[in-house]
Amino acid sequence: AHHDLKANLTEELYAELSFFEIATLLAFRIFEQQQAAFQVLEVGLGGRWDASNISDPLASIVVSVSRDHKEYLGDDLLGILGEKLAISRPGRPLFWGAQGEVMEEPGVEAFIERHIQSSCSILFRRGQDFFATDHTLVIQLPGLGKLELPLHGITRDLPQYLRNNLSLAVAFYHWHAVQHPSGAWPGLREIWPEFCEGRQTAPITLAGRSQRVISRSLPARKFLIDVCHNPDGARAFARAIHDFYPQKKLPAYVSILKDKDCDTILDILRSVLHPVILFGIESERSWDLANLATRHRNLPFFASLEEAWQMTVSPGYSPSEPWAICGSVAAVGFALKRMKVSPKELSLASIISGDWSPHAD
Repeated sequence: AHHDLKANLTEELYAELSFFEIATLLAFRIFEQQQAAFQVLEVGLGGRWDASNISDPLASIVVSVSRDHKEYLGDDLLGILGEKLAISRPGRPLFWGAQGEVMEEPGVEAFIERHIQSSCSILFRRGQDFFATDHTLVIQLPGLGKLELPLHGITRDLPQYLRNNLSLAVAFYHWHAVQHPSGAWPGLREIWPEFCEGRQTAPITLAGRSQRVISRSLPARKFLIDVCHNPDGARAFARAIHDFYPQKKLPAYVSILKDKDCDTILDILRSVLHPVILFGIESERSWDLANLATRHRNLPFFASLEEAWQMTVSPGYSPSEPWAICGSVAAVGFALKRMKVSPKELSLASIISGDWSPHAD
C-alpha cells in the first residue's frame, strides 16, 4: 500500500509529508480498498493539527483532557481543551466525556459553550445527556427519548472511569443507530444483552485498562494490569484499585518510560500499591532511575519482570492474592507476552470483565 501511495504522489509532495501524514493516508487508502462501512479514527497528540483531522467525521468524541506531552502541548489545560475540541464539525455532534484535570479548571464550562457557539456543533455532555450509575447506563439525548440499560454480565465489575467511557461509546452508538437506521446498526436494546455476554472477539485497543488476567506461565495466578502511562491514567487506576480493595494496598510491579512524569505517577500509584517493585523492559525508552526523586530511589529495581518475580515473592505468598502490573503500554505488552496471553485471542468478556472477579476473593 505504501508503494502504491508513493507512486500516486509527486516527489515534491511526498517529500513534504510527515510520518503521521503518510500513515494517515495509508489508513484511508486501506479503508477505501476494503470498502469499510465506517471508520473510527483515534486522534493523536493535539487534535486541531493532527493528520486525522483532515477527515470530515459524522461525529466527534473527546473522552477527557489532562496534561501530557507537555513538550508539544504546553501546560495550559483550557488551551489543550481547545485543540481537542477542534475535531468537532458544524451541525454534527460532539460527545464530551467531562473527565480529566481540565474539569478542575475555572471557566471550563463557559469555554466549552463558547466553542459550541463558534463551531456550530451540537454538544452531548456526559453527566447530562448520558451517564453511568453503579447499576445502569442512562442515555437521554435531546429528541431521542430516554434509554436505560442495566449494567450486568461483563459490565458488572467495571471501575467508574470505564463505566464513564462505556457511556460515551453507547451514547454515540445510540445516536448513530437512530439517525442513520440500517441493518448494520441495530438498536441498542437489541444488541445489549448479547454485548453483556461478551462472547465476541474484542478489539485489541480495549486491553490493559484495569484488566484482570490469570497468568498462563508466571507462578502467580492473578494480575490486575493497567496502561496508566501518565498522571491522569494513574489517578484513574488508583481509584479503581481503591474501589476494588478499599481496605488494603496491592503489591505491584511498575515500569514507566523515561520521557514520562515518573515521580508524579509513582506518587499516585504508591497511595494504593505496596510494596512497589520496579522493573525494566527491553527498550531504549525504559526509565532512567538516576533521575527519580529521592523519595522513590529506595524502591527495589530489577532488569526484567521475570527477575523481579523470582526475587520478590516469598514462600508464604498466596496465589489467590492479586498483584498489579502497570506503568506503560510497553510494560503491559511485555507482561502479557511473558504470561503467554495474546490480546488478539481474548473475548470481550475476558478483556472487559476479566478472568477473575475482585468480589470473589
